[in-house]
Amino acid sequence: MSAFFLFFMTMVFYVIVFWIASLGLDLVWSRTGIPLFAYYLYVAVGAYLTGLFSLPHVPLQNGVGNLFGFNLPGLLALPLAAVVTGLFAMFVGAVFMRRLRTDYLAVVMVAVALVIWDFSQNDITLVSGNTGLTNIPLPLAGVLHININQWTYLYTGVAFVWALALWWIMKTVSNSPTGRVFRAIRDDSVVAATIGKNVYRYQILSMGIGGFYAAIAGGFLAQLATSWNPSSWAPFEVFNVFTMVIVGGVGSNLGMLVGAALLQVLFIQGPTYVASNYLHSPTFETLAAAAIGVLMWLSLWFRPQGAVPERLKSTAWYLGREPALQETINPDLTVEERA
Repeated sequence: MSAFFLFFMTMVFYVIVFWIASLGLDLVWSRTGIPLFAYYLYVAVGAYLTGLFSLPHVPLQNGVGNLFGFNLPGLLALPLAAVVTGLFAMFVGAVFMRRLRTDYLAVVMVAVALVIWDFSQNDITLVSGNTGLTNIPLPLAGVLHININQWTYLYTGVAFVWALALWWIMKTVSNSPTGRVFRAIRDDSVVAATIGKNVYRYQILSMGIGGFYAAIAGGFLAQLATSWNPSSWAPFEVFNVFTMVIVGGVGSNLGMLVGAALLQVLFIQGPTYVASNYLHSPTFETLAAAAIGVLMWLSLWFRPQGAVPERLKSTAWYLGREPALQETINPDLTVEERA
């Protein structure tokens, strides 16, 4: 296989992974109205847990190692890490969302993400500090006796199957009564509460589902790189995912795929390939990354609904209560006759 085909399959892998990540953020932010600027924290937690569940226990040597290691198969470690991360996201939401409004919640969650990021850099006993987790096993590679290139092609297919399943789940949730309540909370949480919906519980549920999706994406990233450390993630990388959601179209499952593909091909993976193989300069790659902010601004200015707009419905539909049918009025009648 050519080097270009390997790059192409790797880029497809990244598009699929960030499609999954965008679906989770879209549910939390676009559909429920929670400005979760710490979303990438859950991507990192999912990656760390996937590595810890996959790796054996490494005793501390010179203060470096990992206290936990379960040596589970990679195909089992990934969903297990996602479930634990989803529960962690629900716990965080339960702690901070009870008394904080959405704007204050956004600030506090960013602070939490920065604290955990700093902790992951300085603590050398849990996840080896700046060294991070290394030699994360490639799922199925040892069983099938395939090399890294063959594994990339195979696992891209595995990721695609995961993405299709998660897309179907998200579509089902969005069209369910629960999804309608999510949108009603986004539009006006007071109205949703007045109707009798427990806004607090639905917001926690949304956080849990979003955390699950983020962890799946993080686990795939860690398995592809076979490592994960603080340099692999930063809390502010969440704005790349926000851009994918905005450009693709908030509230649109298909739009998440479009947004992920546009950013990965034109602004992230594509410029990396061009810069390393043709221009031999990191400047082009840096400028392309900086242009992501310009893309977000242009999208918000000229097409705020995104490439694939959401199909809007009434708040009454979201709450499962269609408005009463109005009596048809004959325009030929006078005011007195209508009365």
